[in-house]
Amino acid sequence: FAPGQSFSSRSTAAPLDVTTILQQATRLLQTRRWAHAEDLCRQVLTVQPQNSNALNLMGLIFREIGDRAKARTWLEQAIQVDPNLLEARSNLGTLLREMDLGSEAEAQFEAALQIDPDHALTLYNLGVLYQQQLRLQQALTCYQRVSELQPQMADAHNNLGTVLRGLGRPQAAVESYQRALALGEDPKAITNLGNALRKLGDLEGAKAAYEQALIWDPGFSLAYNNLGNTLRDLGQLSMAIHRYRQALQLRPRYVTALIHLGSALVEAEEWEAAAEQLQLALTYQPDSLRALIALAELQITQGDLQVALETCQRGLDQDPENRLLLALKTVIYGERGDASARQDLVRFESLIQVRQPDPPSGYQDLNTFHRELILALQDHPTLVWERLPQSTRSGSQTGNLVEDPTKPLPALRQMITEQAQQMLQSLAVDPGHPFLQTLPEELRLTDLWGVVIKTGGHQVPHLHPSAWLSGVYYLAIPETLSPEDPDHQGWIEFGQAPERFRCQSTPETHRICPEIGKMILFPSYLYHHTIPHAGDQERISIAFDLVKGNAHSSLDP
Repeated sequence: FAPGQSFSSRSTAAPLDVTTILQQATRLLQTRRWAHAEDLCRQVLTVQPQNSNALNLMGLIFREIGDRAKARTWLEQAIQVDPNLLEARSNLGTLLREMDLGSEAEAQFEAALQIDPDHALTLYNLGVLYQQQLRLQQALTCYQRVSELQPQMADAHNNLGTVLRGLGRPQAAVESYQRALALGEDPKAITNLGNALRKLGDLEGAKAAYEQALIWDPGFSLAYNNLGNTLRDLGQLSMAIHRYRQALQLRPRYVTALIHLGSALVEAEEWEAAAEQLQLALTYQPDSLRALIALAELQITQGDLQVALETCQRGLDQDPENRLLLALKTVIYGERGDASARQDLVRFESLIQVRQPDPPSGYQDLNTFHRELILALQDHPTLVWERLPQSTRSGSQTGNLVEDPTKPLPALRQMITEQAQQMLQSLAVDPGHPFLQTLPEELRLTDLWGVVIKTGGHQVPHLHPSAWLSGVYYLAIPETLSPEDPDHQGWIEFGQAPERFRCQSTPETHRICPEIGKMILFPSYLYHHTIPHAGDQERISIAFDLVKGNAHSSLDP
């Protein structure tokens, strides 16, 4: 029957108790007895063809049985009958969102909120829409309000945590996930908690979270995959491989797990098996950037440079600014001896800037500012010796301090943002260069951590793939560090690839001697490391990452 179409009249029938019938239909809908619920709604529409509540329920019934076209027709008729029926507008918005009609969905949600700005379910579903569109700040506002209106809504706390993690606020994300879990067992929420803990560097906490998720749901493939990642970070490679294989037993076409397994097998030097897994991932998902990156790394390791370059270009055709692929191209050019192409990509002299910031507001001199920062770092509860899986060796590193209110960290964050913005303003657009082809209007600080390196300490070659611009700010330097030192002890060096690539060449590098109060800013795709120093004093620095102001971190672990 079409919406509103009535049965033949039954003049001798007793009057219907419409309210009671619709309440019963609602209960039947909630218990998935859709046919019976539909029959009751049609009884109401026989005698009241313009009953907006019955029309709304019909829309929900057809949505549940998967007939979205009819569901939309019923809900639109309910709104035509009663434009102020908030539930129908909210339900239509949810349906349109599921149909990937984002702008139309948003319009319905906004119309519903004009009727009741504090309708929690509408706010929640609007937050889901914003989250899907990576409009994370708007999603954050929605979920925060829902959490205030309905503090017992676990899904709102869980989604709020995921948005906070995407905004580079892992500690706040942990707190939101914990609030969700306080309301009941949820394998997805505790897996998300594990993701946030891993971001904070709490690998044992992340491992425990994933293991608990698997106790609650032994068939949860995502938890097996993420547990594998954490075990790999902890150096437990064989167990990580086992966990990836368990994920794939549950989901044989699980592309992310195939990629992680392939990368782990590369690390285990099982080359053929690694290539098999990565090619399988690309069979299932030919445009997977992660699979292309992992495959290119394997091809470089095996010395198949032309094929590796073609693999990189295949990925860059999709994402011209992908930091990992750009970094791999610098390695390939170096191994091929193509100094010109490599130099054009790295542009050490122009893209690495050394800055000398003035004391931040509230500080008369840098010495006072540095002393407070050093004390804050040395006493910080997240300072961990050789924090895994980070690059620091013979030294300690904090967790992410981007949200930490401890004085003087807010002043430091402001200083970094200002210096990065000044560098951004100094750059000119260059359509032929992947870093300069599209410059953002502003940059957003997402990661900030302290590094305390002792005698012999250093950082192995690495890059920052989730950022656009990275940097380091020096607070304390051993007296043995000197611009005249021929061994460059303690210096930062750009351009040397990680050992895992087994490079045969020695391409040009760029070294800078650290100085107290010096800030170095550089594109995040540049491999960099520090040269060990022999002095008995600590080298203390702040490292950080910034992303384009309109960019968002990937929420996929």
